[in-house]
Amino acid sequence: MGIVLESPQTGVMQFYARSAEQLRTESLPGRCALLRMADDEGLLAEPLDGDSVVMQCDLLFADAEGDYGGVSAPSLSHARAILDFADQAAEDGMEHFVAQCTAGIGRSVAACAALARIHDGEFRLPPTYNRKLYRDILTEAGRQLPAEPLVRIAVRVKYRPERLLGFLVSMQAQRYDNWECIAFTDGPNEDAHRVVVSVED
Repeated sequence: MGIVLESPQTGVMQFYARSAEQLRTESLPGRCALLRMADDEGLLAEPLDGDSVVMQCDLLFADAEGDYGGVSAPSLSHARAILDFADQAAEDGMEHFVAQCTAGIGRSVAACAALARIHDGEFRLPPTYNRKLYRDILTEAGRQLPAEPLVRIAVRVKYRPERLLGFLVSMQAQRYDNWECIAFTDGPNEDAHRVVVSVED
C-alpha cells in the first residue's frame, strides 16, 4: 500500500504501511526512511533489502491501553518522536517513508495516515488502525482532530447486573470515544440503575 502525498512543504513523499512479514519478504520501494514499531525488540523486522534504508527510527510500545507486558501504550512522546523523524526525512529529501508494525494495520497505518493528514495528503483509513496513536500524532502536531460520528448503542438489561457492568466496562475500554449507551429495562430495575450510576460516565 503506497500513498502519494504532494504538498508544498515536502514535495512528494510516498507512505507505505507494512507488516513485519512484508518487511522481511518484500523489497522496499527505494531509498527510504524506515520507522519500525513493535511491542518488543524481537518483533522489529529486518528489511529484506536493508541497503535501501537511509535513516531508521525504532519505537517500542504496545497497541494496548495501559501497561501490557511491561510495554506502554502509545503516548505523546512516541507521537513527537514520529513527527521529528518524519520531519527529518522530509528535510533530507526522502521520497519513501515506510512504517512497520507487527501486523501492518495498527501502528503503521496510524502513523502514515496522520502524517499524510498533517501535510494535507489523502490516506483512506481502513476500519482497523491504532486510533490512539493517530490522534496523538495529530494532537502533538497541533492539528485539529477529525470529528467522529456519534454511535448510539441500545442495550436491553435482561440478565444479572454484572453482565451490564461487564458490557459498559468493555465499551469504555474501546478506542472510539464518541459513543453513548442507552440501557433500558422492562420495568423498574434498581440493580441496573446502580450499575449505570457506578460507572460514573
